[in-house]
Amino acid sequence: MHSYFGDTRCSFIKNVKRDFLNQPLPIKGCQVDFEISEYEDRLFVAWGIDCPPKIRRAVVKRKAEFLAGRIAAGFVLSKLNLENHNITIGKNREPVWPLGINGSITHTNSKAAAIIAPDKDITFLGLDREDWIDSRVSREIVSSILDSYEIHQLESANTNLAHFDYNQRLTILYSAKETFFKALHPKIKSYFDFKDARVNLGVEQTDSLEISLSRALSRDYLEGFMLPVKFKTDTESATTYIIE
Repeated sequence: MHSYFGDTRCSFIKNVKRDFLNQPLPIKGCQVDFEISEYEDRLFVAWGIDCPPKIRRAVVKRKAEFLAGRIAAGFVLSKLNLENHNITIGKNREPVWPLGINGSITHTNSKAAAIIAPDKDITFLGLDREDWIDSRVSREIVSSILDSYEIHQLESANTNLAHFDYNQRLTILYSAKETFFKALHPKIKSYFDFKDARVNLGVEQTDSLEISLSRALSRDYLEGFMLPVKFKTDTESATTYIIE
């Protein structure tokens, strides 16, 4: 099986940035820039990545994003000599990692990223990247992802997100909830909703927030269970992550 993991030259993958979160070991990460217009079905074979039936039937955009995410994951797994492990899809669409590995994958329209760590070292690992949401999308989604307390925080000028505009603040909160789901799902192994988690912006650090369960999900994960979420931003997007 041929793959490009030792050679990043490929018209589909424009750039590879390893350890993009600048986290110390044992965290390993990789971000790739990709070009949807350069996508071809044959690239799954070229990279040695299985294309699941659901993805095979998907539109080009979805196939390109899936492939780019698996390529990013392949680069980090290659550091453990596991680049030939195919990451399958679980029943809640989560990536299924090799035994003993905790991991998370995210993608936008042009970037995909993955982080992994041994599960003996890191219990909760989640990663999400979202392009900045525009005003139209904000109006459509805000009431479905935030409760009244969170909306009050979103509209407040007295939080650590005050220097972002409204749409950017909503993007960060949306991304944080996605990251929280990804970090907790491997433990709970069932779906839970946006409003099952509540974001608290009243923390001192400028690059983090807290997110907690607003209801019990299991005997081990009760209402109030909290994890800190870090975030970083650029001109295009917000990235949130949990490493605990």
